[in-house]
Amino acid sequence: MSLVEIFVLPVNLVQASPILALVPAAAAFLAFYLVPQGTKRRGWILAAGTLWALFGAYEASLSSWNETAVAPIRVDLLLLTPLLYALTFVGLIVCWRAVRPSDTSRGDAA
Repeated sequence: MSLVEIFVLPVNLVQASPILALVPAAAAFLAFYLVPQGTKRRGWILAAGTLWALFGAYEASLSSWNETAVAPIRVDLLLLTPLLYALTFVGLIVCWRAVRPSDTSRGDAA
């Protein structure tokens, strides 16, 4: 399996079965709920979950079109795939920063 095939695997799985988009969406919504409310940039987690859910709905609406089209060329995925991955990555960073132990050793120890 090539690197490109690995990169597009999540989107290809959602294309085959749009309900699978609810897995990353639910994970993001759960993370949004579990991350403390005072966390900076917590909204990025919600944005990632919402985009995955909307992407699943969008793919479900296109599934009948994909079956009837002779050669469906999905140019929209050139924009959506990097956006989904970027928001997911930012959401993971926000979660990681929220749960990591704070570094209290910084500062001047005299």
